[in-house]
Amino acid sequence: CVFVCACCRQVLRPWCHFELPDSDYLPAGRRNSELPGPSGVVEPLDPATKVLEFDSLGVRVRNTKQFFILNPTSISYDFIWSPVLPPAVAALGGPPPASPFNCLVRKGSISGGRRYEMVFEFNPTSDVLCESFWTFSIPSQGICVPFLLVGHVLEPRVSLDRPAINFGQVQLGVRGRIKFTLNNDEHLPFTFAVDKATYDASDALLAASGGKPLLDIQPASGTVAANSSVELCAVFAPQAERPINYNVSVRVRNKPTPLVLNVKGEGYALQPSLLLELPDDSSLEMSPSGINTLHYG
Repeated sequence: CVFVCACCRQVLRPWCHFELPDSDYLPAGRRNSELPGPSGVVEPLDPATKVLEFDSLGVRVRNTKQFFILNPTSISYDFIWSPVLPPAVAALGGPPPASPFNCLVRKGSISGGRRYEMVFEFNPTSDVLCESFWTFSIPSQGICVPFLLVGHVLEPRVSLDRPAINFGQVQLGVRGRIKFTLNNDEHLPFTFAVDKATYDASDALLAASGGKPLLDIQPASGTVAANSSVELCAVFAPQAERPINYNVSVRVRNKPTPLVLNVKGEGYALQPSLLLELPDDSSLEMSPSGINTLHYG
């Protein structure tokens, strides 16, 4: 006796496959639970949300992420990328608010069995954490996949070798010199510029006063190469018997905050005097002008 059993099976094939780098931003709980969701309020995120993370070395840097989407079917379809606007913002109409994120391929068509490259950009203007919600949709199939773009800004490891320098007392007419170093521990070069306005040496101020700066720092600008350093020299030339106390700013390109070097010093002048020692062990200061009369008895 022979038994024949007919079996029918169905295999579900996804309409698209995202070739994304792994991210534990959501699974590992690295996301702050107090941050707003797609609707603009604190809410749980869709478990199907896919994450694309950016790490920017400094601000005003254009960072690019590329990844592929595979169409494993034999059918071609169109896709659309759309930013998700909170209802309160969408109700206002008009263009969406400015965002550090941008999608370079908003629409397109993926042929069956082919891949399509997607490109996103992150160009931060501040060092705060940035998030942006997007959707990838295939209108013909009613598919909508939520995406979360996350931007981190890393502080470039460019620093001064000391927080402060102190010239102490420097005689009028003499120049005090102290050298210090700007270090770059990154794999990229960075340009820098010393802000002369922070130590009363701007061209406009000197032109208005007609004077010379009490403090000079050279080089005032330049480039510190990758994994290298630049030596700078501060020169203090006092013109009066008074102290100085400056917080000198050194601005490094793409670094969110400037470096600060505190500079102290004090000018002094020699005050010559002639003292006449009297028999009673007292002293008499001689006048530098006029005639000094002495009575020997």
